[in-house]
Formats: sequence, structure tokens, C-alpha cells
Amino acid sequence: MYYQNLVNDHLYLSPMDIENETAIMTTWLNEDQDIAYFNGFYGSLLGEEKTHELLNKWNEGPYSFSIISRQENAFMGHISLFNFDSHEQYATMGIYLGKEYRHQGYGKEAMELLIEYAFSVLRLNAIHLEVFSYNTHAIEVYQKMGFVECGRWHQARYHLGKSHDIVLMELLRK
Repeated sequence: MYYQNLVNDHLYLSPMDIENETAIMTTWLNEDQDIAYFNGFYGSLLGEEKTHELLNKWNEGPYSFSIISRQENAFMGHISLFNFDSHEQYATMGIYLGKEYRHQGYGKEAMELLIEYAFSVLRLNAIHLEVFSYNTHAIEVYQKMGFVECGRWHQARYHLGKSHDIVLMELLRK
């Protein structure tokens, strides 16, 4: 069951509903080449039991949300803050969307909701993220949202026969 927690015109963020999302996520992680490619699952074969364990692990953090379409009340993906440090006032953000919801602005909208929550309610000073250098579309979206590159782990990701950088980005509270 989903709860309209953080809401805008097109979507809302709700606590995760792992029981209802496991089958969808299993399909995405095994068949959606973009999710597998851009999130490091390429070549993995995950059954529903392993996917369920993975979702439970992701849900251990206090700020893990499902992204839900307001119009269809349909599961669109996940967004979360993890590595949360209230003393140092930062967290790391992660996001992914199902194939049918990409390149329509939904990821940006979900990030705007979470960023507003992180800065206004949680009073964080910085949000960090990591992205593989070959995910140029995501890097462009993050830059449009105000994230800036703050470092790289060079050749830290071996993927499909090549070494790639992991780009470190941050957004500071204004």
C-alpha cells in the first residue's frame, strides 16, 4: 500500500511497499538493460528471493521511498537518501526509474521533492551522489539540478571490457 507522503502534480514519494514491488523489480533488474547497465547489475541474474532481500536492504535506511504516479497510482521507481550523517549534515542520494517513466521529467520531479525534504525538513547541508561516467544523460540531469562534480574515482568501475570513472557529485544547500 502506498501513502502520499511527499507530493507534487505528477507523482508522490511513499514508503516502499516491498511485497508489491519485488516482482516488478525482478523483471527490471533482469530485463531492463538500462537499469542493469547504469546501476551495476549488468550480468546479474536475480530471482524474486534475491530481489526481495536487496529491496529489504535498501529499505533499512530511514529515507527510502517508492516513486508513485499520482494519475495511475503505479510504482515508477525508487529514490533514497543513504549514508545519512545528521552530525555532519549530509547524505547520499540514489534514484532509478522504470523504462516507461524515463526521459519525461519524473526523475527530476522526484529529486526535487527529496531535495526539498532533505534541506528543509532534515536540515542537511549537502547531498552527494555517485554516477558512472558512461551515464552521460544522468550526469546532465544532475548538473541541471545544480549538482557539481566534486571528484572522481578513476577507473573504479570495470564494465563490459573497459574501465570507467565513478563521478562524485554534490549539491549544497543554498
